Amino acid sequence: MNGVSIDQHFTAALNDSRESTFLTKVELRFNIAHCYDIAGDLDRAAIEYRTILTDHSVQLTSSLQAQILRQLGNVSSVFVSFFYFLFPVLLLLVSTTMFSTLECIVALLRLQSEGYVKIFSYIAYLGWLCYREECQPAQRPQKIFEAENYLIQSKELEPSCGKTYYYLGRCYGELQDRAHDAFVYYRHSIDKSEADADTWCSIGVLYQQQSQPMDALQAFICAVQSDREHSAAWTDLGRLYEVNCQFSDALHCFKKALKCQPAAPEALKARIRVLEKELHPSSLLIGNLRSLPPTELPGLNEAWRLSIPAELSQRQEEFLKQKQQRYRDGSPLFSATLTLPQNTNESVEIQIQLMNILRANKAEITERERILLEMLESKFGKIDKNDVEQSVEMHAEQDFTNVGIKKEMLIDGDALPSTSSLEIHSVEKSITADNKEVTKEQAKPIKEVSPLPYSFSLTADVRVPLTITASELMERCRKRVDKPNEFLEIFDEQVKPPTLSDVPQMEKSLPEKLLRPTPVIMVESRKEAYSIELQNYCYNSAVALIRGLTQTLKMDLSLFSTKSLLEIAPNHEVEIRSQYKMPPDQNVDHLGQPTWTCHSIRSYTTIAHYAQYQAQSFQYSLKEEAEKLRAASAKYGGGSGGGGGTSTDASNGSLKRRRATVPEESQMPMKLIKFGTNVDLSDETKFKIQLAELNKMPSFARLVAACNMLTHLGHTVYGMNTVQLYMKVPGARTPGHVENNCLASVNINIGPGDCEWFCVPYEYWSAVNELVEKHKLNFLKGSWWPDIDELLEANIPVYRFTQKAGDVVWIGSGCIHWVHSTGWCNNVAW
Repeated sequence: MNGVSIDQHFTAALNDSRESTFLTKVELRFNIAHCYDIAGDLDRAAIEYRTILTDHSVQLTSSLQAQILRQLGNVSSVFVSFFYFLFPVLLLLVSTTMFSTLECIVALLRLQSEGYVKIFSYIAYLGWLCYREECQPAQRPQKIFEAENYLIQSKELEPSCGKTYYYLGRCYGELQDRAHDAFVYYRHSIDKSEADADTWCSIGVLYQQQSQPMDALQAFICAVQSDREHSAAWTDLGRLYEVNCQFSDALHCFKKALKCQPAAPEALKARIRVLEKELHPSSLLIGNLRSLPPTELPGLNEAWRLSIPAELSQRQEEFLKQKQQRYRDGSPLFSATLTLPQNTNESVEIQIQLMNILRANKAEITERERILLEMLESKFGKIDKNDVEQSVEMHAEQDFTNVGIKKEMLIDGDALPSTSSLEIHSVEKSITADNKEVTKEQAKPIKEVSPLPYSFSLTADVRVPLTITASELMERCRKRVDKPNEFLEIFDEQVKPPTLSDVPQMEKSLPEKLLRPTPVIMVESRKEAYSIELQNYCYNSAVALIRGLTQTLKMDLSLFSTKSLLEIAPNHEVEIRSQYKMPPDQNVDHLGQPTWTCHSIRSYTTIAHYAQYQAQSFQYSLKEEAEKLRAASAKYGGGSGGGGGTSTDASNGSLKRRRATVPEESQMPMKLIKFGTNVDLSDETKFKIQLAELNKMPSFARLVAACNMLTHLGHTVYGMNTVQLYMKVPGARTPGHVENNCLASVNINIGPGDCEWFCVPYEYWSAVNELVEKHKLNFLKGSWWPDIDELLEANIPVYRFTQKAGDVVWIGSGCIHWVHSTGWCNNVAW
């Protein structure tokens, strides 16, 4: 990945005459300058930054101006920051050439990290241009002075940004006589962002320069405690231990640094090799260590319990608990205090006054005015003044609930805008029209009122105020039978049945473009695993493949292996699906003809019997492959040298062709296999350990969580609010389907084999339904395996990807999917 590709996207967006919804033109110019910065073209980047600052035709916000000044003044560990925070985003841009410029910007916005990014390009980890520019030693103080000026201006514009204080500390840390100022600014940076590993690491370096090893040790421990994958902090900690002749701890730190950053400098790798050699039991260094004076620093295991790291750890745990509690408390939509519109009383009072005027002139009013009077009397005629005020509140609450939430969530304390007299009259007209329709519907003959509603829909309009009590509601229901002439509908009973949704209109595309790239998310730290950004990204995706999540959360997936389950519950029931083994993108019938019908016969067995079958299948496959290799070797092994190699390659090629063309050469499909599906793991006494392991998942993907609607259902829906296990051999298939009620679901591949997934976004379900019915199958109840070529010919996009061991697949709401196992594996899903 290089900055040129990114620059091309931003330049295209800048040249677009339309204004972007996400970034303004000046923000795009800022990002283009930043691309030059990343690419190493510092002179051009500085020119672009200064051009934006001096351009009087644009208005810069204080935040943006502070960012530009910080960019001009600041430098530091750019490569490390870029690698850890931007690489997954830029990889997403490069991995697909089908993304438009706007889609690239959206993808970057979705991956922004809270606390690090405000607008995705404003990254505080970008290095100081002036500090980083190559110059003569004599010019170095001048460059630092220039950087200091820019950073001070940035601090004045945005005093809440902890990164600015950190960069100032780095500048002063290079000057021997400004070490105290460096400590002061580092302290300010810690106050702004306590869990910043870069700041703690720099404090440790400064302490080490001041010959304060114990303070340096605590700072380095705080750095790696804030970010366990901070390679620079592990390296500096190793050097500290090495200087103090604690070589075992130093080696451990260097290895951690190498693990966090495999592309570490060769000097670090060479140092690890030397320490490993010298610390070997046969080395002379072991004997010399005994003659060294006692160590001054606590060992690595003891350092975590020092005062400052322990205090930081406690505060981080408290902060995490508070964040989790806020998440459990619910969305601000429900916790915000909302101010009702002030003109509601006035509107109702006007209607009452209008009713009184029409009553007073009842003998002279027209037919239309008489209808309006009847409508107003039905609404206000039988209530007194106190009831009017109560009705006002009820209608105001109902109107606000039905309309206000659809527009946007109001921030606590924001009042709704006032309404002018003209708006009141327009509202009255609409209310009059609506109430006419209601009156017509409610004034039906008695014979049309049936004991039960004609239809019921969850989307039907409610005809009663939300403040109605249970007793009042029951009284209304009794009138349907006892007094049908007084009965008024509680909800709209004339709702039409649902219809197929419209398929998104797209131009006819090439099949290659309809094979959409699957969103792949790399999770590399616990912070990323529990971030709200990951949750929002999954919520907004039709399907997402999350890699590294189970490893980062240290989930023991071996608890779901066949061996573990065999030890826990050998007699547990397993549903078996007998299927024919075929390639993932092929489905044929008994005669070898292409079909959408997925052959699958149901039976039942136990985990013990299926485990035996799974193991025998693996052993038989190994034996079969060995026999094929021996046969090929015996047939083509007579030659030697280059000729022998050529014949063997030809043999392998023909073997692959024979495998691929089996359905064409034979009238019968491939061999019959057994797929163990829908293994219920809901028994908390039997599978307590397994269910507890799944609680390590982020809350939005957890089986039981406050944000999971199925947790509050109060009823068991197998596979939805309970965990189900799937035991597979190569070729096992889960036919095409959507989850119950189109809810989202989670699937984890336990391994060791892989699974191949095919997904279609929910928006195209009606088009898929038409194809399924075309093949005389039922979308919801049938067992069908789509033909990808037919889907692409129908202009239906498809996601196709491989789920490896440990990968988590998030299936979005209503996403149509079907799965094929390419190896021996187990899966858990809910």
